[in-house]
Amino acid sequence: EKERERKYAMGEKERERKHAMEEKERERKHAEEEKDRERKHALEMEKTRAEQNLPDNTNNPSPTTHKWERLCPPYDESRDIAEYFLTFERLCNLHTIPDDHKMTILVAKLTGSALD
Repeated sequence: EKERERKYAMGEKERERKHAMEEKERERKHAEEEKDRERKHALEMEKTRAEQNLPDNTNNPSPTTHKWERLCPPYDESRDIAEYFLTFERLCNLHTIPDDHKMTILVAKLTGSALD
């Protein structure tokens, strides 16, 4: 009986140890994913800042096209839509675009199935 209890206790400890290791691995992966998101964001912001220094005739914009609109390209379906929305929102905030203009601009930038 005591031997069975000892084996049960050892098994329980092993399960707890395994669970703790799995939890640590999940936390490590989460931290890694968060770092990746932060790096992507930093790169997007760096790209945006670099693009702001482009000459005014970039992409042959019409005279009524605002510079910040040229910084936000049309949505490409090969890109992650969530990342596109985040970038769009950041650009709007950076350039203080009024909320009542954002949706109109966004719809004009979406293509293909993103319009569905």
